[in-house]
Order: sequence, then C-alpha cells, then structure tokens
Amino acid sequence: DYIVKLLSNSTQDLQIYPRMIEILPQARSEKVKTYGHKGEEVIYVLEGILTLILNDQRHHLYPGDSAHYMSTDNHNWANETNKMVKLLCVSTPNPFNKDFQKSEHEGTFHP
Repeated sequence: DYIVKLLSNSTQDLQIYPRMIEILPQARSEKVKTYGHKGEEVIYVLEGILTLILNDQRHHLYPGDSAHYMSTDNHNWANETNKMVKLLCVSTPNPFNKDFQKSEHEGTFHP
C-alpha cells in the first residue's frame, strides 16, 4: 500500500512526474511483480529501508541512497520491514501529461 503526494501543481503540462511516496510496512518478504515501461526514474530514500527490485536483483536502499535507472528495465519497489519507507521519485514520462497516451501504458506506472 502506498501514500502518494504530488510535488507539482500543474502536472498536465510538464514532462516529469515528481512525487513523494510512503510505502506502508509489510514486514514480510514475498514475490514482487516487476514490470518495465517507457522512460526513466530517479528515486531518493528519505526514511526507512527500501527494497528496489531491478532486473531480478534485490537492492536495499537506506536513507540518503538513490538510484537512477531506465524504466524499461523490469523493476518495482517493496517495503519488507515493519517501519514506514519514504522516498522521492521523479520519473518520465509524466502519466498525467495531456500529450501522454495513457492507454498504451495503463496499469504499468508506480503510484
């Protein structure tokens, strides 16, 4: 489960999609479905321990850690701890951009 706070007021006219995401505690390790989509992502961990699954490899990111990757690589995030994970994420393309063809990518974007 995620809580998402948009970091921009005018997402329809901009190319990047900036947001702060809180991933609720799961305290369990389970198979996380990964996927790829057009674009790239930069994430920066503010709080907690984020598990980044990237091309079938698990990476544990701690506060102050970051990752920058092509979104076409199969990826996803998980919180396998009993504490909240908070991160900043900036990605392209912006799924709310008026020129973005959402039907091509429906269901493939992080929150």
